[in-house]
Amino acid sequence: MSTEKQLAQWIELIGAVRKVFRNRLIYSANWDHYKPPKFWNLLDIVGITTYFEVGTDEDSSMKQLLAAWAKIRAEILEWQKTVARPIMFTEVGWPNQVTAARYPWNYYASPKSPDPDQQSRCFEAFFKTWENTSAVAGFLVWEYPNRDMTRQQLAPDKDTSYYPCEKPAMKIIERQFGKKLRKNHRR
Repeated sequence: MSTEKQLAQWIELIGAVRKVFRNRLIYSANWDHYKPPKFWNLLDIVGITTYFEVGTDEDSSMKQLLAAWAKIRAEILEWQKTVARPIMFTEVGWPNQVTAARYPWNYYASPKSPDPDQQSRCFEAFFKTWENTSAVAGFLVWEYPNRDMTRQQLAPDKDTSYYPCEKPAMKIIERQFGKKLRKNHRR
């Protein structure tokens, strides 16, 4: 059950946090549920996860992914104007699975069917869609291991988790962060 409908409690909580925390506040809404919260005006940044269905088959092409993201982008940016807050994509990630584009939220969908190329295309399509969008404050990549993992555990042909480490997706992420670092360095 979502607590987002408990507006009075959210208003009270955000007010209490603001009394002791002087930085920006963000709330992360699920990809399919970012419009309902009525407290965006009390926060500084809108958080949205990225588990949108952007493919329909097990080998979605870049063209398909970009077309799906274009539609999603237009909808989010139109909505973003109504809340007048920057967007932070709080979980940018796809499982290393053949179903990554169709069921990005479900890492159990194809636990025996790794597809590092599909995972990589999903990251690349996301970055191509959202780079240089002034309404976007940033993004957080999901998910990195918080423990030591061997290269074998992270191998693209074995691991079906969200971890981009040791997979082609990591090169896409590194390239994207490199663009940002080079751009910021020139300022």
